[in-house]
Amino acid sequence: MAGFSFAAWGNDLYTGRRSYPIISKRRRWFGVFALLAVASIAVLGVRGLSLSIDFRGGTEITLANTSTTDQQPAIAAVQAVVPGEQPLVASVGSNGVRIQTNTLSASRRTRSPRRRSPRWARSSPTRTTSTRRTT
Repeated sequence: MAGFSFAAWGNDLYTGRRSYPIISKRRRWFGVFALLAVASIAVLGVRGLSLSIDFRGGTEITLANTSTTDQQPAIAAVQAVVPGEQPLVASVGSNGVRIQTNTLSASRRTRSPRRRSPRWARSSPTRTTSTRRTT
């Protein structure tokens, strides 16, 4: 295939047969990069960040080996413990459910109709709690 060859182009750059006036036009490039930086900061300021539970705080409960991955039973279970709470529910894999809520008190996190086994002894549900908040 006759035409452009990266090897020949790289060799020409290395030997000096071909060059580009990048340094002599450095003000233009500084302007381009300054414009990109300002645009990036503007987009960040307008759109904001989508913070995860680690930064906004809350409780995450992951249930594995569930019989259904429907969201409605999980929402109903959370609202039975904390009326008015609107949890974020997502399917995890083919048989798991992840529930995210606002920060729950210790009594509401452990409120369960069955006796809880030690954290190290149970495989599901697993619970991760993040209480760090930023203002």
